[in-house]
Amino acid sequence: FRSKVVITEARSGETYTLAEGLVAQIPAPAPSSPTKGEAPQQKVIGQVVSATAATQNGKPLSVGGWILDGDDVSTEAGGNAVVQLLSTNQVTLSQNTSTRFTKPVDRIWLFLQSGTVTVDNKGESIVLIATRRFHIESNSAGPSKIFVEVRTDESTYMEAMAGDVRIREVPFDEAY
Repeated sequence: FRSKVVITEARSGETYTLAEGLVAQIPAPAPSSPTKGEAPQQKVIGQVVSATAATQNGKPLSVGGWILDGDDVSTEAGGNAVVQLLSTNQVTLSQNTSTRFTKPVDRIWLFLQSGTVTVDNKGESIVLIATRRFHIESNSAGPSKIFVEVRTDESTYMEAMAGDVRIREVPFDEAY
């Protein structure tokens, strides 16, 4: 009997496909540690660089504040937010955008529910952008810049502004 195994991460709900012949080794979760004594005792995703008409978990987003694993960040009409990720990457949320940041293991996932984000990857610890229909990530060894918009009609617009981008359709696992 031949088939793929699908592994679902209980905390984030994300799934990973393990193809025939491959092995998955999942380490025990490491305790999260604060950065330079300022960050809270949870997995830190990044720090807010700028914010206008933006919220974090329903409360006003403040410049210099920490984005933690599982945080929802949204912007209103005329708003925007820039988050400097600890891996030296940067995420820009345009107006009318709703996202969730997670870090299931050693990689940051940005769930884009609606609106527009631009992700500047510096070539290390690539950010995965997840929508209801697609997983989008850099396919380049070096720096990349990805623009993704989930429109009100549920269509998705993607642009590789720098570097190559890999797009995988969910749940069909078709890669483009």
